[in-house]
Amino acid sequence: MTVHYRPGEVERLAIAKGTLVALRLVQPRDAGLLVRGFERLSPESRYRRFFGHKNALTSDEVRYLTDCDGTNHFAIAALIERADGGEEGIGVARFIRLPDDSRTAEGAVAVIDAFQRRGLGSLLARRLLSAAAERGVDRLEFVVQPENQPMLVLLRKLALVAKVRVDTRRGGTGVTVVVPTGPLRRRPFLHRILAHASRLRARA
Repeated sequence: MTVHYRPGEVERLAIAKGTLVALRLVQPRDAGLLVRGFERLSPESRYRRFFGHKNALTSDEVRYLTDCDGTNHFAIAALIERADGGEEGIGVARFIRLPDDSRTAEGAVAVIDAFQRRGLGSLLARRLLSAAAERGVDRLEFVVQPENQPMLVLLRKLALVAKVRVDTRRGGTGVTVVVPTGPLRRRPFLHRILAHASRLRARA
């Protein structure tokens, strides 16, 4: 299985509307990118991601979110590469391994509003699954606000390639994704039908 990702490696591919994005590891030097990306999140998107109203990131939060070791704290940045050589952060996916269970990690995916509903979130989630498998993580745990239907639909779509369990817990909806041990492949037809039904229920 191809490693996602190592320092210096960049994956470039197109998402909806023909937009070319670059995926690579988050690095400490990305502090400015992270802050500017956060500023482009709507108040609703910030609330969904951080479970509360948040106007700014503290310096400690920025340091924590960008100083990733790539194994216990893994994060992928989705970027637009500008003609002048600069970069524009448009999304990030990460997992943080639990200190008391090295086979389980907390997962999160965020995409700035201007690039939502283009398939970028699903792409990041699938790359996160591959990276988790390569780093010995068996389960990704997501906690999602019940009203955050876009994120719940995104995670339910992973049932096409992985086992997904959804449960209601205090403070949000818990989604457990069992990490596949091999290359991501579409699951059998019945699982695809069940995943589609789950998305319909979410929309209802």
